[in-house]
Amino acid sequence: MVLATLPTSKDFVPSTVEKVHGCMDRPEINFNCYYYPADYAVCTNGFGFPRETYVYGYRLQMHKTADFSRLVAGGDTSISIKGCLTDEEYKAIVDCMKQSPAVKRVYRNALSK
Repeated sequence: MVLATLPTSKDFVPSTVEKVHGCMDRPEINFNCYYYPADYAVCTNGFGFPRETYVYGYRLQMHKTADFSRLVAGGDTSISIKGCLTDEEYKAIVDCMKQSPAVKRVYRNALSK
């Protein structure tokens, strides 16, 4: 099984939430997002997204590995691998999602294993 979500440049952050690099978790409004400012280096090769980028907790999805591979290969979404997240960024985004009540419990449990 693969637990995945794709980053997006679409800004759905409520106006009451300050955008700061990292976890933006607001349980009182059922909002969870990990935020990358433009050009902030997040990968071991120095890559940073050219635009502000968001990973929303509500967009996490579980897929069988084979189904995920087919989804990526035949989907409308273009996916390209730009690098590998630094250990710090990887841990921070996993912690952000697994500790948020805005993320479905089944996904929080999967991230805790």
